[in-house]
Amino acid sequence: MSGHRLGWRPAPLAHRLATVAVLAGAAALLLSRPNLLLVAAPPVGVLAAGLAARRPDAVAVLATERPRRCFEGEPVEITVTADAGGPLDGIALSLAPVRGFGVEIASYAEDPAAGKAEATFVVRPGRWGRRPLPHLVVDCRSRYRTGRARVALPLGEISVFPAGPPVRPRIVPLDLPRRLGEHAARAAGSGVEFAGIRPYQPGDRARDVNWKASGLRGRLHVTTRADQRQAEIVLAVDACTDLGGPGDSGLDRAMRGAAALATAYLRGGDRVGIVAFGGTTRWLAPGQGGHHFHRLAEAVMDARSLQGTGTGIGRVLRTALPPGALVIVFSPLLDDRAVRTVQDLRRRGRPVVVIDTLDREPPPGGRPAAAALSLRLWRLDRRALLAGLADLGIPVVAWAPDGSLDAVAAAFRRPVPGRHS
Repeated sequence: MSGHRLGWRPAPLAHRLATVAVLAGAAALLLSRPNLLLVAAPPVGVLAAGLAARRPDAVAVLATERPRRCFEGEPVEITVTADAGGPLDGIALSLAPVRGFGVEIASYAEDPAAGKAEATFVVRPGRWGRRPLPHLVVDCRSRYRTGRARVALPLGEISVFPAGPPVRPRIVPLDLPRRLGEHAARAAGSGVEFAGIRPYQPGDRARDVNWKASGLRGRLHVTTRADQRQAEIVLAVDACTDLGGPGDSGLDRAMRGAAALATAYLRGGDRVGIVAFGGTTRWLAPGQGGHHFHRLAEAVMDARSLQGTGTGIGRVLRTALPPGALVIVFSPLLDDRAVRTVQDLRRRGRPVVVIDTLDREPPPGGRPAAAALSLRLWRLDRRALLAGLADLGIPVVAWAPDGSLDAVAAAFRRPVPGRHS
């Protein structure tokens, strides 16, 4: 609990009482009517009593926030206790309004006679990032409400993780690492997914004999199953360009999409890493486990500040992009740096897919005829760009603002090949 000095000032009531007293005294002098001084006596008495009453010099405030990390829209509970150490006529607690935060009062208790107040607020952050909490305002009123002191205190910041739409981990590389997981590999193994039927060989298990196929073909055949492998995924977020308003910009959607895919793959036991590239690069090497999502989000929490001039992710340490890891890029493909980065990754043999987050065309400008020609040229250039990426073996699927990310993931029907596939 920390103490904060109170700077007392006359309250609005004190101004009104002083005004009544001065007007009554002036009227008594101008009109030579001493009885009008009786009108001024009560306000003067209240002001004198208020000035004579003891006013606390400081207020002790204890504030706790739980949790310090949350997803967009999840509640954060702020418990506040204020103690002025002496009697007051009022002590009120409130949170200053801040755009992007919803505020509710869960409980409130005030004891002016003891100079204490307790409150529990519930705030709901509406946008991901490192978000400063609303300021706490402590409003004290002295005895007889003639004095007022206000203290505004910062409550620190919280980490708000992007909340993405539900999605299934459908996109996998063609060549999977030799680690046990839930994805069917091309190699036969001891998994559960059907891979094919082949003639019996010495050493095959009797329970794998496919009696129906053996009867039809006149010799023993066995059923083979695909080995179950773990996938390595690196989610890349293009922070070079950000179009749209706060909370619903292209970068916001990209971060929410990356969060959704990270959650899906981590739940399936896969290894997930992340890279956010723009003017500078933030990254975290692939890992797994329930707590790894928090590390992924913290690594790119400042993605909005990455815009500027930079080299993208071409020079990221090898641990960020392990061999064979599938790179899923969220990008509007408007910045040449992002396009060159994607092309460079594929030329180096990386399996790469792009989820196109562009949701608008360039706004028309100038004369209508020139604007129409400019838009047509832009569309042709865009088609050429997508065709060039397709020629390199980089599939691109558009993600509309109102579209399902799960449907976008399902559009990648086949495993994505890399250099050795």
